[in-house]
Amino acid sequence: MKIAIAASECTFSATVDSHFGHSHCFVIFEPDSDTVSFISNPYRDATEKAGEMALQMLLKQGVSKIISLDFGKQIQPMMDQQKVQMIIVNSAMLQVEELISMLRKTYQNTYNF
Repeated sequence: MKIAIAASECTFSATVDSHFGHSHCFVIFEPDSDTVSFISNPYRDATEKAGEMALQMLLKQGVSKIISLDFGKQIQPMMDQQKVQMIIVNSAMLQVEELISMLRKTYQNTYNF
């Protein structure tokens, strides 16, 4: 399983981004191997279909869950169709490293780190 986090920049101290398709970076967390990687979002400045193009990029990476502060209305049905779970966080101050720590605790028992 791979979980993507929409982030304001490609660092652990970045905050979760406020808009999925226009986020600066995606942080990919793999609970089964406890690995983290960063992917810059080449579609962040797109005037149209940024979310759709970002989703296709993440699908090619094998992502099955995406965390963001918000998702556009147009991308939601596409994510449903692709069976990608949308996870909305409610804190604009939540940092990537805090979120990964929470995810590690959640999946710790499953994967026995």
